[in-house]
Amino acid sequence: MTARGNTPGEGLGLMDHQEHDPVTIETLLAKVENSRYRGLLHDDQLRRRLVTKMLAESDDPILREMGEQLRDGLATPSQLMSIPEYWEALRPGYEALGSIDLDQVAEQVDATDDD
Repeated sequence: MTARGNTPGEGLGLMDHQEHDPVTIETLLAKVENSRYRGLLHDDQLRRRLVTKMLAESDDPILREMGEQLRDGLATPSQLMSIPEYWEALRPGYEALGSIDLDQVAEQVDATDDD
């Protein structure tokens, strides 16, 4: 007889999903390549415009200022990164990149394609 509740979520339905190998970046890119995000994956200008727009429309005044400078052609990304205050504003997002759950992103790509 095995003891119940020895691992987090056991007995609560949280561990009842099908186990699978973790998604690699290559697998994720292949999923995106075969999704409606394919164009975004291959269009550098579109990606830059989207990032610039997100920054320019940010609630954070520093991020908004950065986006406006990029949008208006007053600065390049590398010029902005040379300003300590701007780098500090972006640091949390940069650090969060390391904790992205590729499995979750892959599931979201799959779910979006199903829509």
